[in-house]
Amino acid sequence: MKRLLAVMTILSVATSQLMATPAERKAIISNYANSVVYIEVTMEASIAIEGSSDKSEQVEDATGIVVDKSGLIMVPLVIISPNDALKQVMDGMGDGSAESKKAMDSYRIEIKKIVVKLPDGTELPATVVLKDTQSELAFIKTSSALPADIKAMVVPASVSVDLGDDLLCVSRLGSVSKYAPRVSGMYIAAKLTEPKLRYVLESNFNIAGIPAFTTDGQWAGVVLPKLGSRFDKGYMQLIPISEVVPLLKKAQAAPAK
Repeated sequence: MKRLLAVMTILSVATSQLMATPAERKAIISNYANSVVYIEVTMEASIAIEGSSDKSEQVEDATGIVVDKSGLIMVPLVIISPNDALKQVMDGMGDGSAESKKAMDSYRIEIKKIVVKLPDGTELPATVVLKDTQSELAFIKTSSALPADIKAMVVPASVSVDLGDDLLCVSRLGSVSKYAPRVSGMYIAAKLTEPKLRYVLESNFNIAGIPAFTTDGQWAGVVLPKLGSRFDKGYMQLIPISEVVPLLKKAQAAPAK
């Protein structure tokens, strides 16, 4: 019985360390909700099978992080350049036959339209200004400057995080919920140093491109999925802010494509 009580005490302490306080959650929403926007991407998917081809349109959404009032927004690379990620996923699903590989190799997705949807319902078309395959991040820019109530994220030079640290993340719900802001919690479960510094996150959701903050309100980085393979599971990871800063400077100087 004593051993059981001891285990329960340890679990209770561990759980309390992984839960942000209501005040911390409210502060994150209050300070950063207007720096996070909803992105909608219209795509055309095509595939060729046995001499015939088929095309279909689909719409995907993602979170965008406003990094400059001019309309510069950071998004996950996979949402505007999905073909590499798609190939990896499909390779893991295939049966290994020549026919299956040929069909998968023919599958392509073309981006038709990128729209930034603001909380008041305003829709702003956007174009790509930068893609970075190393960080798996990209930057888009709206056709016009953002309104006054949309704020650019305050970008720190660096933030220190470590194993076991709590993080709070801000995203937005979809149109049915009128793009209401949402705060979610997670914690750092593992630290990877090769080939680049990455933090593996323990969470019960997998929204790509959301900003993660320390409980005292510092922007720690961006949450992205690490895709798995046929032999390895994927996971959610934190791209540290130290990697974001130089990319942001490069994107600010890049022309729209």
